[in-house]
Amino acid sequence: MSTFTPRSTTLMLRSVPESKFTKYGKFAKSISHDSSIDLFARSPISKAIKAPHFNLIEYPSNHVYLTLDSMKNAGLRPRSYNTVIVCLDIRQDDRRGAIDKYTNLLRVATQIARERIALIYSDDSYSITDVSVGAKLSKTDPFQIEKEVLRLVYRNDPWAYNRELNSLEFKYKRVILESKPIFGGVCLTDRCNLRCDFCSKESQGKLQRRPLDDYKNLSEMFIGTVCTWQMDMFGEATEHPDFIEAVEWVDGKINESASISINTNGNLLTKDIVEVVRVSKFARVNVSLNSPDERTYELIMKGGSYNKVLNGVRSLVKARDDSKANSFKVSLSMILTEDTLGESEDFITLGENLGVDEVIIRALHLYPISVFDDIKQRYLEQIASTKDLVETVRKIEKRKSKSKIKVLFSPENVIWTNNLSRQVMFNNKTLLDMAGELPVEFDQPLKCSLPWSSFVNPTNDNRFSVCCFVLPFGLLTGDAPEYNFDDLWNGDMYQKLRRDIGGESSPHPCRAQVCRAIS
Repeated sequence: MSTFTPRSTTLMLRSVPESKFTKYGKFAKSISHDSSIDLFARSPISKAIKAPHFNLIEYPSNHVYLTLDSMKNAGLRPRSYNTVIVCLDIRQDDRRGAIDKYTNLLRVATQIARERIALIYSDDSYSITDVSVGAKLSKTDPFQIEKEVLRLVYRNDPWAYNRELNSLEFKYKRVILESKPIFGGVCLTDRCNLRCDFCSKESQGKLQRRPLDDYKNLSEMFIGTVCTWQMDMFGEATEHPDFIEAVEWVDGKINESASISINTNGNLLTKDIVEVVRVSKFARVNVSLNSPDERTYELIMKGGSYNKVLNGVRSLVKARDDSKANSFKVSLSMILTEDTLGESEDFITLGENLGVDEVIIRALHLYPISVFDDIKQRYLEQIASTKDLVETVRKIEKRKSKSKIKVLFSPENVIWTNNLSRQVMFNNKTLLDMAGELPVEFDQPLKCSLPWSSFVNPTNDNRFSVCCFVLPFGLLTGDAPEYNFDDLWNGDMYQKLRRDIGGESSPHPCRAQVCRAIS
């Protein structure tokens, strides 16, 4: 491989259209102390580039832009230039596509530059700005390079920058975060108007509604950064007398590009509630119906009205179809128990007939809040046997392939889909392991991002956590009135989760893999 000899102490790397190069080139020359600047261009060098103060150099590569590989092919040695100027043309309509390209250029720059890296860039208005980032990128830290690209690409959109930075911090498993939560929610009420057979409400002691002002005060800490706000937690949110006002407040607080989601039993879907859903930033309304059969429904969903729920679903579907400003999804969900195991295919048919967007089917599992209470045996009696669940999975997968709507089925809550005999996920042994009574073995990596992305208050006691599974196992982040947001978000418990998740020190519910955070 040949070795390239620089003609200048300054190199310019570009990702700008040739039609704008003259403008960029003049600006680059103004910040350089050299009489000329080396400029790499792929072969053949474009005749459109007319800059006499540049040393135009061809490099042998099929790449459109200079990369680490093409740098080596060109014989360009590390630290061969004092200054590297990187030109970026950042357009709002191509932010996603630009990130990889810009990251590659900065990686090359950190390899080549000895002293300084200067970024010159323009946005849609084509005003050019110079930013020196040499000190930040001198150690060629991949995280810092990608972060700098995000900062530039999303410099006019702090909310989007936080979203992308959060994903980047998860990618590099940072323990202390600069980004704020992108998923959140505060418990409005942990009361419910039904008494479902598989629910643990009766074991939770005194249940109460949170005053709306308290709800606002807790939410105010972090609602501005979330991408999704969950209106419900461990209760039926529509049961709260101030539910509509709470939704209107949330709708006004979240970013214009953020969304609201809710799970509801559907018994209180009044005309006013359906209307506030229609005009607010709802992305999804999921109705927990749990059975396609009226008799079974009213047997397991005590206090509920099957026909009232169906009418509520029809109202939501109509509101969805009539809504021009907000196109939200309506879904039906079903929990598989001994009573409903044979109804899954009919449940999908019901969803199709009602015109919902999706049907969600899950296996019954123990929430940790009820693992140690006196109703554990009742739970275990309702959990379908492994053999029956395997057969049900086969039927659902077959019916799913023929469905007119999307069927969201999480076989990892039961078994692995790619090999039905490989690993049973949801049997009594795994459930008991949630209580720490038995060890569990698993052969799939846990890829849970919630310790980086989620900040929720599942119950009405001011405790925050990453999800409703981890909370009762002692991984609490403190009481909101006593700690500020940063003390919670980057506190000891969140840091511990970010270090431990997916490893041998993972909390028991994470080791048992009861959620969907598995790939």
